[in-house]
Amino acid sequence: MPFYLYLLGYHQADQEFIQTLLKVFPQLKIISQTSQKLQACDFIVLLQMDTKDQSPSQIKTSHSEWQAIKELLLNGPFDFIKSNYLLRLPKLVVFDMDSTLIPVEVIDRLAAKAGVESKVATITEAAMRGELDFNQSLIERVKLLKGLPQNSIGQIAQELTFNPGIVELCEYLLVAKAKLAIASGGFMPFAQQLQKSIPFAKIKANQLALNNQQLSGEVDGIIINAEEKAKALKLWTKEYALSPRQTMAVGDGANDLKMLQQAGLGIAYHAKPKVNQAADAVIQHGEINALVDLFEQLEQLN
Repeated sequence: MPFYLYLLGYHQADQEFIQTLLKVFPQLKIISQTSQKLQACDFIVLLQMDTKDQSPSQIKTSHSEWQAIKELLLNGPFDFIKSNYLLRLPKLVVFDMDSTLIPVEVIDRLAAKAGVESKVATITEAAMRGELDFNQSLIERVKLLKGLPQNSIGQIAQELTFNPGIVELCEYLLVAKAKLAIASGGFMPFAQQLQKSIPFAKIKANQLALNNQQLSGEVDGIIINAEEKAKALKLWTKEYALSPRQTMAVGDGANDLKMLQQAGLGIAYHAKPKVNQAADAVIQHGEINALVDLFEQLEQLN
């Protein structure tokens, strides 16, 4: 089965890296390449590795070669997307929130208000790297917020800004009639604040329990972890009568991996090393609006 490789380049000088890639892996062939500078990218290259005439043992070798190609790409100047089929514009796009849609972890902002920032930040980083069980880490962090006034939530929500390129990507997707959603291990009030700027059709996030207009130090209801994020993507895919190939997910942390792997296109965006290693699509050099350039090129190819 063939696979396709999309390379997103940000400097013309990096074209030399493509020649190195082709020398090391001669099975890769260039199918198309943009001829002029785009909005976010300098150029996009589409390559293919075709295994249709190979024996089963050779195909197995090709899969191993992808891991070697990926290792080279992770240390190279390109962002990349590997797919077993030619991509099309997704009809459902599900975003993680903290450090994906927005540049911060909201729980760290809450912790700063509560005077426990360093304690919470240490737990957050370990959880996002996949070193701690997400459920237990969230319970421990929220417990430290007990007694924080409820109005702190609104104050922080008003200060939130989107990561570079998010608004451009979402506007492009909305014009293309795609559905946008948030599946977050963060908290519902902040996702709802973002929804005032971008019309996310679906939101799945944690609820902070309150007592006498203060945080009680507990999560109200089911914790939205990796499994729940993947469930939400599956549910929404079915609800909109779509196939997995018509979906895209974007995230940065270990608790996004199941969602990324379930989506037709799973983007590790400025992600933790563990996530980059597991994902077949990585944006670590450019911003997320590089996908607008890619989608526009896909429309021309298809």
